[in-house]
Amino acid sequence: MQQAIRIAYGEPRWRVGTLNDELIDAFGRIIGGGPKARDIMNSIFSFDMTLKIVRNLEQEPNHLEKQWKEFEDELKSLQSQLQEKKGEVLKIRAENDITKFESNITNNVIRLSNLQKKFSRKLQLFVLFMTGLMNGIKN
Repeated sequence: MQQAIRIAYGEPRWRVGTLNDELIDAFGRIIGGGPKARDIMNSIFSFDMTLKIVRNLEQEPNHLEKQWKEFEDELKSLQSQLQEKKGEVLKIRAENDITKFESNITNNVIRLSNLQKKFSRKLQLFVLFMTGLMNGIKN
């Protein structure tokens, strides 16, 4: 037994079986004690594990349904937020388009005013030219 413990607890740790049907696992636990004890432990262990597994399996659909519901709720929330953001983007784009449109109108008004001034000057020059021409013809 001493030799088995020395090997089991050494570096690296090993799983060691003794001559007395005991097993020292890598974590240092001593397991065993003969076929009768092992059979009793296995049956208790398997019964307890079966009950735990059944309980877990019974609770798992509820847990999964709850997770699915939470996922769907979060998805709906995110879709709603996405729609809100799309609306905000469209509003911003519309505002930008309106701003650009207003800017274009302002620029066109300024251009029109400048063209009217140029036209007015050229018209005055034309009138002066024609007046001078008419005066030259009369003389």
